[in-house]
Parts: sequence; C-alpha cells; structure tokens
Amino acid sequence: MLRRQLLVRLGALVMVYILGAVVAIVLLQGVLQDLNHAGAESVASADAIDALESAVVASRDALRDDAPSGDAYRAGILAAGARVRAAFEQVAVHAIATGTGTECFTRIRSMLPGIAPREEWLDEQGIASWREHAPAFADDLMNEISHLRQLNRGDSTVHQLDITRRLRNLIVGLTIAALVALNVTILLFLHTGEIIVRPVEALVAHSRELARERFDSRVETRGAAEFGELAASYNQLAEQLRLNEARKMETLKQLGVSLNHELNNVINIIELQLAYLDRQARGDEATKAKLEQIHENLHRITKTVAALKDVRRAVVTEYADGLLMLDLPRCTEPEEPAADEAAAGSGGQTP
Repeated sequence: MLRRQLLVRLGALVMVYILGAVVAIVLLQGVLQDLNHAGAESVASADAIDALESAVVASRDALRDDAPSGDAYRAGILAAGARVRAAFEQVAVHAIATGTGTECFTRIRSMLPGIAPREEWLDEQGIASWREHAPAFADDLMNEISHLRQLNRGDSTVHQLDITRRLRNLIVGLTIAALVALNVTILLFLHTGEIIVRPVEALVAHSRELARERFDSRVETRGAAEFGELAASYNQLAEQLRLNEARKMETLKQLGVSLNHELNNVINIIELQLAYLDRQARGDEATKAKLEQIHENLHRITKTVAALKDVRRAVVTEYADGLLMLDLPRCTEPEEPAADEAAAGSGGQTP
C-alpha cells in the first residue's frame, strides 16, 4: 500500500514535469518560429520594396534615352514597365500591403500606369505623352516607395517587439509555473516524509519504552497498512513479553513461597536448638556471641527468602567478573522512570 502510494505520487510528479516540459517546449518553439517568420517576412518585404525601387529607377532611366522613338525604344519602355509591375506584385504578397502600408500601397498602385505603361496605354496616349508626365510620376512614386520602406521597417520592428514581449512573458510565466511546481513538489515530499517518519518515530519511542521493560506500552499508527502491520507486530511482541515477564515473576514468587515454607521449618528447628544452646551457655560470652551471629544470619536468610514473594521485576547486577546475580532490593522496588534510569546508569541490567 505504501509502495503503491509512493509510486503513484512519484509517477504523478514525473508526468506533470514531463507534460510541463513538453508544453514549455511547444510554446517556446511557437514563439521562436513566429520570431523567425517575422524576421524572414521583414527581410523579404524589404527585398521586394528594394526590387520595386530598382525597377522604377530603371524605368525612369529610360526617360533619359536620346532616341525616344522607334520599336526598340518602345520595347524598352514596355519591358521596364513589365518589371515594375512584376516587382509591385511581389510587394503585394507581403503583409505591409494589407497592414499599416495599405494607403501608401494604394497610392503606388494608382501611380503605376504613369511610370509603367501597358501597350494599350502607349497606343492611346503615345510615347511623347508618357515622357512628358512620367518624370513627375517617377518622383512621386519614389517618394511613396521610400515611405513604404519606412512603414515596413516600423511595422517589422513593432511586430518583432511584440513577439519579443510575448517571449519574455512566456519565460516569466514558465518560470513562475516551475517555481509553483517546485514548491508543490517540496510540500508533497514533506507530506510523504511525514507519513513515513511519524510512524517510525512512534515505533522508536515505544521501542525505548520496551527496552526499559515497560511492557504495557502500545503503538497506535494511522496511515499506510504496512505501518499498521508493523505496529500490530510490535504490540503482539510487547504483550508476549509482558506475559513472559508475568510468568517469570509468578515463578519467582512461587519459588519464594516454597523456599520460605521449607526454610521456615528448618529455621524453627535451628532456633529451638539455638535457644537450648543459649541456656546451656550461661556465663560463656563467647558462645553467646557466636549464637547471636547465627541467629542474625538466620534472620537475614528468612528476610531474603521472604522478599522473593514481593518481586515486581527481574533486575540483575554484576556480582563478579562475568557473574550476575538477582538484585532483590531493586527487584521489589516500585517501577519508577527515575529509578529505572538511575539503575541503568549505575550498571543495573535486566535479563
């Protein structure tokens, strides 16, 4: 369950980052393509305007011909006019012709017949008329072409600035989105860590209680089923240890009762013999002192055996190198945390 939950979260994060990266690449690629297209369009429209200007200059140069008659001259005029019209059609396919330069483009269209006449116009008006009016049309047309070039440059600059602004806004937006995704990822990892760390801390804390022989400590965990199973296993272990400790204490108490019963019978007989010897040893202080020592040792044995009935826990202490014995005074003391820690610090051990 926990593994599945972690895999789902990590998989979702990976998918979000992959999808975000794909979206960012697509958006950036679109803006960069628009920027490249705008640059290419600016260069192409500028080249078309330059070509139109060159064609108009070539047509105007025909006016300076010293032989303004004959078929060759007529053919030159028509050829120059055809080049002007072809260059004009190339300008017409660009955005400047339908955007900010629409009015200028319309004026250029209206001036074309005067500088780039068709054969019908020459037949009707004559070459002389064309030579008379063409210079004025050519000058006005050159001015309009210069104006159109300036409009094209301004339009290209504005368009590129707009695309650059879009690119900047896109980068800022993607940066903010990345920061938000990073913060969400950090919060998700913190929450995931909390899901794992909190039950582990609870288990560690109760394990310390178990090490202090506080077998009534129980773990309650919420969340993943794995930690629930671990807590159930811990609680089962603590209960088993509590039962084992209870059986051990009961066995010690039963042993104390049995020893107390048997030793009391023996000690009573010894006490009677000691009383008899005490009466026989009247005036013998040395004998009385020895009998008193025997009596005190018997009382000590009786007290020690009786203490086995009041054992609360099993605490052992080092009697000699590598040899441990039961510490009856501490075994009969109440279970207090301070006393347990002091016993642990002084070298007391529990089996």
